[in-house]
Amino acid sequence: MRGIAKYVMTGRLQAIIVAVLIGAVPPFNIVSPAVVALVILRKGVQEGTPILLAALLPPALWMMSGLGEPLILVMRLTVAALPPML
Repeated sequence: MRGIAKYVMTGRLQAIIVAVLIGAVPPFNIVSPAVVALVILRKGVQEGTPILLAALLPPALWMMSGLGEPLILVMRLTVAALPPML
């Protein structure tokens, strides 16, 4: 997990890659909101918004294909909304 966090914090593109690739694999979708929350906590909401939008793509595509469920989208949005409240 530390390796993923170090890689994510090296830049926006790396964070987007990790959030999208991990978010596309159903057993690992729990890590994608953590990536978004980490970026928002460390760099702010303005830097975390593009990563959040990119992280929402895989579950949205899963839902449109009929394989996903809305809980995954709600989880990502909720986790992204929590750090600014702290």
